Amino acid sequence: MTSKHSDKVNVRGTQASVIPRSLAGQLRAEQNARTRWLATVMGEEATQSEIENLARQLTAQSAGDPATVKAARKLADAQVHLDRISTLRLSLMREVSSEANENSGKAFKSKIKYSEVLLNLDRLERHRRKAFSRRSTAMRIYESIKD
Repeated sequence: MTSKHSDKVNVRGTQASVIPRSLAGQLRAEQNARTRWLATVMGEEATQSEIENLARQLTAQSAGDPATVKAARKLADAQVHLDRISTLRLSLMREVSSEANENSGKAFKSKIKYSEVLLNLDRLERHRRKAFSRRSTAMRIYESIKD
């Protein structure tokens, strides 16, 4: 049996819970989880230097206009992200392909691994579409500022 004080504390804790209750909140939480999954799979090493190098190449002919530099960084960020997704997607496809070639005519050794790879490819496809859209938007903004 809980005391009245414990009941009040439990109610306050439930009200302050960070678990999303609305559908929009649940969808946002799901998207955040996918993004975190992608970040852990892709890694973040050397990303910033890649972005800066690409942004420098894009702005090499401009006079260093801050708006152009900012737009170039956003474009470079989107492009690097898209490149990393493509690289990861290709490595997953090669993994499935090599296992399929090794076991041609036979069942896969690990059906769980195969379904895991397919699930990851599905996740990557969602991220690829989003990254492509981000890059397209960044490209339009960069082109409009550059001209």
